[in-house]
Amino acid sequence: MFIPYPASAAASHNGCHEACDMLVGPCACGATHALTDWNPGVIAAYEMEHAHVGLHGYIAYYERKTIVVWGKSVLAARSDAARQLGVKTKNEYKITLYLSLKWNEETSSHQQVSHSTTSF
Repeated sequence: MFIPYPASAAASHNGCHEACDMLVGPCACGATHALTDWNPGVIAAYEMEHAHVGLHGYIAYYERKTIVVWGKSVLAARSDAARQLGVKTKNEYKITLYLSLKWNEETSSHQQVSHSTTSF
């Protein structure tokens, strides 16, 4: 899962000269961050920038391009990814989506999704 560092949050350098550029995932500072690494202020800044209440977060891949999209369903997210990437309707099936953040109605918040290959 990859989530960019929020632009409105104070810069974090994680003990090095490079500023962090990822909230979750491999970062420019050399670390691989998780949501639990950050204080609530940074998480709140991200959520304010990305008010995706009720939507699931997906990582979309298409021809060596990677973006983050949000949608109530995989089909909605795929359509949004196609629009952002400039993919024609007939080629939307070539977009690969991975569920990254799942909306939890009970807690009204997003939960990180981890994919495991042990079940294959």
